[in-house]
Amino acid sequence: AVSQGGTSILVKALQDAEPGVRRAAFVAVGGLGPGAIDALPQMIEALRDEDIAWSAASALASLGSAAAPTLLQALRSSDLKVRHRLEKALSLMRGDAVAALRDGMNDASEEIRAVTVRILADMEPVPDEALSLLVEGLRDSSPRVRGGAAYGLQRMGPRAAAAIPDLVRALGRVEETSNTCAAAALAAIGPASAAPLVEALAGGDARAREEARLALAWLKEAALPALLDAVRVEDVRTRRVVVELLGGAGRSAPETIAPLVHALADEDAIVREQAAW
Repeated sequence: AVSQGGTSILVKALQDAEPGVRRAAFVAVGGLGPGAIDALPQMIEALRDEDIAWSAASALASLGSAAAPTLLQALRSSDLKVRHRLEKALSLMRGDAVAALRDGMNDASEEIRAVTVRILADMEPVPDEALSLLVEGLRDSSPRVRGGAAYGLQRMGPRAAAAIPDLVRALGRVEETSNTCAAAALAAIGPASAAPLVEALAGGDARAREEARLALAWLKEAALPALLDAVRVEDVRTRRVVVELLGGAGRSAPETIAPLVHALADEDAIVREQAAW
């Protein structure tokens, strides 16, 4: 352990005239973890120093949850480069930052909420603790926030299965970025998304139906069970998409042959045409 006096020496070294000394000091401070919390103001200020900024961001991440609220407040800085480095530090904290980022999701500023979901989405990997915040972001009034939240859920993959209902509802949004990200997230979640997506094909919103079709196409073989179950549904728009997607999978999936033969006798000409292809 480093004594309080040793920590003070390191803090002074953070402001040394030589970049190499400053960089080495940040490596040492980062090794102290939460024990270096007293150096937080100097470490944040160092984010303005081009020579050591990313070393400072890594060291800030090592401070853990105690530093996260202060870093979140510092995101209001007018300096764009500093904000990007603060975002990096918070994303490196992963689960340690989630509690503080909850306050960011409730902020009145759209910019802070958008930055918050971006930090969550950039975590590697996105922690399970972020799921509820990202779902909250899907319900935000801002397209930027919703799109960022959907991207974060996409990066979570199957671990985001609890978000399927919200992601399906997001398909109907008018903003191209957020609903396409929602379709990509549903595809990344995997087979659990297939049945809800098939149900969405019968919805009243044309854009939502198209995004659901796109997500099912991205699911490929994982969507087959749900598609096979939907070949004889009453909604003709659903049957058209289902038969189209089954036809695309036909050569590699023998189980689609019988449903497609059945579809050749469908009362709808477009369904019959899709089946014939």
